[in-house]
Amino acid sequence: AQAQADIDPATIGFVETHGTATQLGDPIEFEGLKKAFQHTQGDKNHCALGSIKSNFGHLLAAAGVTGFIKATLAVENGKIPPTLHFDKPNPNIDIENSPFFINSTAIDWPKKESPRRAAVSSFGIGGTNAHVVIEQAPLDYRETDTDKSRLFLLSTRTEAGLNRARNNLAGYLMENKVSLADAAFTLQIGRRAFPYRMATVARSSNELREQLLNENPASASIEKCTEEDPDIVFILSGQGSQYARMGYGLYQRSSVYKKTVDHCAEILQQHTGFDIREMLYAQDGSLETMQKSSIAQSALFVTEYALVKLLESLGITPKTLIGHSMGEWVAATIAEVVSLEDALMSLAKRTVLFDQASAGAMLAVRLPIEELKAHLVEFTFVAADNSPKLSVASGSVEGIAEMERALGAMNIPCKRLTVNSPFHAPTMQETVAGTLPITSAVRYSRPRIPIVSTITGGWVNPQAITDPSYWARHHCEPVRFRAAVETAANNKPAIFLEVGPGRVLSTCVKQTLTNDVSVMSLLPDEWEDVDNEWSSLLRGLGQLWLKGCSINWHKLDDEDVRRTALPTYPFEKNRYWLDAVNRADWMRSGQES
Repeated sequence: AQAQADIDPATIGFVETHGTATQLGDPIEFEGLKKAFQHTQGDKNHCALGSIKSNFGHLLAAAGVTGFIKATLAVENGKIPPTLHFDKPNPNIDIENSPFFINSTAIDWPKKESPRRAAVSSFGIGGTNAHVVIEQAPLDYRETDTDKSRLFLLSTRTEAGLNRARNNLAGYLMENKVSLADAAFTLQIGRRAFPYRMATVARSSNELREQLLNENPASASIEKCTEEDPDIVFILSGQGSQYARMGYGLYQRSSVYKKTVDHCAEILQQHTGFDIREMLYAQDGSLETMQKSSIAQSALFVTEYALVKLLESLGITPKTLIGHSMGEWVAATIAEVVSLEDALMSLAKRTVLFDQASAGAMLAVRLPIEELKAHLVEFTFVAADNSPKLSVASGSVEGIAEMERALGAMNIPCKRLTVNSPFHAPTMQETVAGTLPITSAVRYSRPRIPIVSTITGGWVNPQAITDPSYWARHHCEPVRFRAAVETAANNKPAIFLEVGPGRVLSTCVKQTLTNDVSVMSLLPDEWEDVDNEWSSLLRGLGQLWLKGCSINWHKLDDEDVRRTALPTYPFEKNRYWLDAVNRADWMRSGQES
């Protein structure tokens, strides 16, 4: 055991022995220990020997575990309990010329440079021959990055219990220095999940205390979980939702995300000749850089695909996929309709054709599609029906500019999308002939995960989605996102999750569905800093956990974290015992009834 623990026996300060208290047994056990410690470099009489028998008597089958508990507590508290009633050793034991001594009173742990270590040999009888070395746990508190958001979870069986748990943790933070990294990890993986739940994101102990006590509930969410592992629809956004440096916060803090982005970038570079990471994560990046389809669509694909892979590593998988415009290529890759290599090859080659096509623009308008049609001008078309309150027009630069001026004069909210081509309009038909040979070079398979098409608004036909012509005209057809959401909702999923930059599609889903369905997002609408993106992801994961999703928290962060001491479950200690009843009264009540 000492060899496997790779320690010097001189660092062991206490041994819990079997201690037969017999003329024959004690000398045999002592000689065995003496041989095990004979190579120690320590001084004589530096290691205490003890036996729980002197405290409790013979415990039979419980002797081993009781001695183990004693040794563990001794290591934790730095106190070696006494071997009671000890006066002098067996005359056949030469304890003076050994590494050992026996203490008859409680003593402080012998001072050593190494962590406190104890050994236990008190397991069983009849030849168990087990020996365990125990080492002091690391200190509870250690300095960690204080300028980093972390996700804290609490759950109990009752609402009253949750309130008590919040107060208990807040009080503990007031009285103790706690590593927030270790505290978050402990609450994530060291506690069972019960129906009444709270999830909150905080950077400091003070911020966490405020949220626990409802002094600053902005980042805290409390819900009763009614379903375990609910069905999730992943919605993947298309061009126009991107922003400079999107996903960089995840790239910095998740090895799974970073590894996926790097892999995609290497494949793309074989076809484009440039490294998408240099443009996507450039400190001086701008929306203008992200307008070119060859940059924007590559950046979006890589960001969304890496985010899906991060979610999969956490155990979060989709029941259904909806891809808005280019997002349907990501959906097809996740569903294994196409391989990652083929998807990126096709993306790199098609987007070059898009950049070479006639210039155009797109305009998001806060109107239903029926009303948008009345505002179309020459060379403009309906490009997307996103929700009952939001649609998109596409067309020539001049035509879209004219629409924008007219709508502004009527105080109808509208916004230009960050694109330089008139996608999802008839004017993009000029690219179909060049796109078809590219999509024909891709190998297709039936989808492994159901996909709702945003071209038809219904469930994809396996024959259609494996037809190269479907993908060749994909960017020319109007997007029927509202219909796709309604189709997916008929399958009664519990959650719609936007997997990509921003919250536009989440908003569209909320506007489309009136039934009780949860809608969530993971990334912010624009870049602020690394922690802003990371905290946005954490809030999204917290919302998923509140709704009953099982999450593998071990895969969330690459930080060096470990469990730490925190308040445990707040048992409510309600009394359910039945009071004694007078037998005569009971018999009388029975006769009357």
